[in-house]
Amino acid sequence: MALLLRDHIRSDKLGVVCERMRYGTRKEYETFLRRVMSESPHKDVQGLACLSLAQFLNSHSLKFDLLKERPELANRYEGLLGKDYYDELRRKGHGGRAKEVETLLEQAAAKYGEVKMPYGGTVGEQAKAELFAIRHLAVGKYAADIEGKDQDGKPFKLSDYRGKVVLLYFWSEY
Repeated sequence: MALLLRDHIRSDKLGVVCERMRYGTRKEYETFLRRVMSESPHKDVQGLACLSLAQFLNSHSLKFDLLKERPELANRYEGLLGKDYYDELRRKGHGGRAKEVETLLEQAAAKYGEVKMPYGGTVGEQAKAELFAIRHLAVGKYAADIEGKDQDGKPFKLSDYRGKVVLLYFWSEY
């Protein structure tokens, strides 16, 4: 990564590399994406770096959320990230990590919305979809109120079942 930053930071082909960085785990990936966002002269490369950084950080945030339920995985995750980076992310807390991810996704949508993704779609579409999922579909969020008829034809509202476990099964004969 040091060679990429030293010799290719101005390349217009760095966007695909940024897009792949979202799958990484190490601090160096975060550093790389932040530098590309600030130093690349190409808006499309900056946009892919911004979106990838949000996805990268969101991935870490989700893993830290999992550690609450599975604390036995903490040592393994710390080993993967390295103690310093693990501690840095842990200190930010869920709220700090989530706020940064949302801010980056909002920036990606607003500033780089029209930038094309390597495999279809735009940065804006992807960022908006991820923001929607974070804000409305995550565990602990209230589902949208759905009204309809049940299998016996009786009217129902999903909100009538708040606090209960509900299975929604959608099907069609057409």
